[in-house]
Amino acid sequence: MTKGPVEEFTVGGGEMDWSPSAEDGNLEPARRPWRGPVAWVSCAVVLVLIGMVLARPLQIGTEPWGAVADITSTPREAWSLPLEEEIRSVLLADGVLVAAGAQRVQGLEPGSGDQLWELAMVGARCTTDTENLVCTDTASQVQQIDPHSGETTALDVPQAIVATVSGGDVFAVTRAGQGQVQRLSDGEVLWSTPVTAIDDNGLSRSGLTVIAGQVLTPLVMDQADFGASGAVLDAETGERWEEHELFVTQLSAGVWLASHRDGGTIFVHGMDQPSETVGAGGFLQYDDQWQSSAQIGTTADNELGIVDRESGDWLWHTDYPAYPMARAGGVLVALIADGQTSAIQGLRVTTGEPLWQHPNTWLMCPCLSDGSTLAGQSYEIGADGSTSTEQAIIVGLDVSSGEQVWSLPRPQRMLGMLTDGRHLVLASPWELSGWRLG
Repeated sequence: MTKGPVEEFTVGGGEMDWSPSAEDGNLEPARRPWRGPVAWVSCAVVLVLIGMVLARPLQIGTEPWGAVADITSTPREAWSLPLEEEIRSVLLADGVLVAAGAQRVQGLEPGSGDQLWELAMVGARCTTDTENLVCTDTASQVQQIDPHSGETTALDVPQAIVATVSGGDVFAVTRAGQGQVQRLSDGEVLWSTPVTAIDDNGLSRSGLTVIAGQVLTPLVMDQADFGASGAVLDAETGERWEEHELFVTQLSAGVWLASHRDGGTIFVHGMDQPSETVGAGGFLQYDDQWQSSAQIGTTADNELGIVDRESGDWLWHTDYPAYPMARAGGVLVALIADGQTSAIQGLRVTTGEPLWQHPNTWLMCPCLSDGSTLAGQSYEIGADGSTSTEQAIIVGLDVSSGEQVWSLPRPQRMLGMLTDGRHLVLASPWELSGWRLG
């Protein structure tokens, strides 16, 4: 079985050193997320988003945030499937596992790994709103696919880079000119907004979605605004948001973030209205209280705490730098670094009371949780401050005590970690495996 290179980065003192391998050289250009006033937070944001933005991003779950009924016990392996060709993206569409490779797209049953269908498409990029499935190949052929049967409907979208379907209409990023974001109905263009489009040849990024009446895409850059990437447009008119330094990214399967200088906006599939957040709190990779009035944020001194959404008052904050990763079961899981050590820490959401801490360890998301256990990728940090995927494992942590209740081996090149609520699917470019939950 072909294995990819080891990804390695260095943590400590709020700084990070990471270089993509030569094999990853065809990934989209590196993009800087929200540029706040604090260097430590900016570095932490980049670190948190390594696996999601710069490398092949992990996709997770049919529930918006990756919520499952029970992950308190060790998942049991149900199947393992070596692949005939390298896959570049995985997602779940209406409960079906979809894998897109160099020459084909295939649908698989997540409980058994059995193939349901396959479709010849070169370098396809696929999108889903967790129900609709639309794939676009390198020749700009766009197919709407029934996730269960594989039956297709061809969509006429000239020069398409990526496309999705919402409310019966097609939305797409195209190569026309320097780029266009378009809405089409029965092949007729209803509106077309000029952009500078990024074409990364179908690599894993989902690329486009429509939530709460807004079209979101990370495949747009602003040449006059270094550090900004992505766009948000009104689905009815095509009018762009006028936010500066906008950064658009997909946090998990059904959750997208539009971050800007003053905070961010969270878009969740199935919700009619987005939710405003503040600063770094918008980059939470898992949040089971995302609609709460208690928002997570960081102060100008990088201190982590809770802000009241209505009043803007701090309910509490730490007296040391920290960066939030996940909120689950009333516990805020954070990353901390003091120049000598790096650690993950659990804090009680209501009071900020430290509950537990694991030194020389970092937990990376996307994550999934049942409210008492949080699953993610755990990295041990060496004496020189570096860590690699060879040392990483997938763990389930009791959020109240920080106790590691189970672990699984992590593929050396992690392409995806997904759940349909009953199974956990781990994906690497050359192998898929399914694990039964509960």
